[in-house]
Amino acid sequence: MTGLPRPLRWERILDVLARLAGVAWFGFLAWVAITIRMIPLLRENLEDPETLRQVVSILADLAFLALLVVLFLVRRTASRKQPGFLPRLVAFLGAFGLTVLGLMPSSSGAALVWTAAGLEVAGHVLMLASLLWLGRSFSIFPEARRLVTTGPYAIVRHPLYLAEGLAAIGLVLNHLSWIAVVVAVAQLALQITRMGWEEQVLTGAFPEYAAYRSRVKRFLPGIW
Repeated sequence: MTGLPRPLRWERILDVLARLAGVAWFGFLAWVAITIRMIPLLRENLEDPETLRQVVSILADLAFLALLVVLFLVRRTASRKQPGFLPRLVAFLGAFGLTVLGLMPSSSGAALVWTAAGLEVAGHVLMLASLLWLGRSFSIFPEARRLVTTGPYAIVRHPLYLAEGLAAIGLVLNHLSWIAVVVAVAQLALQITRMGWEEQVLTGAFPEYAAYRSRVKRFLPGIW
């Protein structure tokens, strides 16, 4: 990098640091899921429906986190970014704000528990599909790498956030309380703000984004 202009050199350095930070963060979350959540459960009776539900949920989390680690290592360099600290803060809180609900007591009632588990697993499956399709264009912050308009992205412009919404409903049901509902509403507001910033970046980076935006709904298929 010694032959690069100073601004470009710093961009490369920041990109490497961002990759390492992403790998460290998601690796840490995976370690927490295994050591603090999974291992104690494996010492209990796995025939208990609630224990089994939690194990299934943790395995879905681990698959998602493992894919994120890989994508952070191989993702493309961003061609355009939303400037400023606030868009990054909103993106981070939108992506991880609901994790605080894991500290709250679980709901009781078999029907509610399994409905929550079903929504969480469905959300994680859609997240994995969206991430695999997005591939090396993945980003947490509002950045442009490559425009993806096929697969899940032909259904809505933000399938990853739709998937997170399904998982969020399951998480709220699993920790049902007025606090959980307030946190979920706040997280949805952050995600909507995040979508707007991402679309500003994509519109500036890709002239064809305007046509894509006119024919594909933002978040809910056929509605909005």
